[in-house]
Parts: sequence; structure tokens; C-alpha cells
Amino acid sequence: MTSLERFIGIPWKVGGRDFDGVDCWGLCMLAACHLYGITIPDLWSYDDTDYLQVTEQALQDLPRLAVRVAGPVNGVVVALQLSTGYVHYGLCVDGRMLHISEDTKSRLSRRIPQGNRVTYWDFGRAKGGERAWA
Repeated sequence: MTSLERFIGIPWKVGGRDFDGVDCWGLCMLAACHLYGITIPDLWSYDDTDYLQVTEQALQDLPRLAVRVAGPVNGVVVALQLSTGYVHYGLCVDGRMLHISEDTKSRLSRRIPQGNRVTYWDFGRAKGGERAWA
């Protein structure tokens, strides 16, 4: 397993999936794998022109890919629907949210946002006996 500190300060890159640069979904994929041994699928194709719209579609797809859980648990994806309609993703780590926003570096927030626009998705559990993306 990799140390949490390795995931702090990674630069923003649309479509990025490694330590050279990530977007919010890429950071969830990278950190879940290295910190918890959880595989999160990379199912959405996007670029600089449409990644914000794809975040909305991804939220609609999550119920067939992961198990929704009641609250933050290590390794679950936090989906935060913003007032603009876009969705921001992070990974729950020890009661905090590991995330990255456009043109920033990855960081660990002190707490996970609360409210009816926040949902938690567990990719570490099998859905219906086997993973939907297998």
C-alpha cells in the first residue's frame, strides 16, 4: 500500500489517471486502488470540452456500478452535486475527503461536506454478487 501523503499535491489534469496529473474521478480511482485495494472503473470518456457534463452522467450511472452507503467509510467515493448541476467527486479517507478541483492540486479536506446533495458510493462491495463492470 502507498502512503496517503503521496496523494497530496498531485496537479490537475483533465482525464489524468496517474501521479503526473489527475481530475477528481482519476484521483478517486488512483487513491482507492493504492490505499484500499479497490478498483473503480474508468467508464467515461471525456476531454477539456465536455468533462463537466460527463460528471452529471456519471452520477446517473453510479447506482448500477456501486453500492450506495449511508455515510462516509474509508474508500468510498463521495459525490457532491454542486448548485451549478455539475458533480464533484472525492474519496473518503479517515473521515476526510481527498479531492482535486480544476486548476488546483489534490488535497485532503478537514471534513466531508454534508447535506442532501452528498451521496456515498462503495465500489469495494460486489453488487448483486458480482461487479457490474466485470
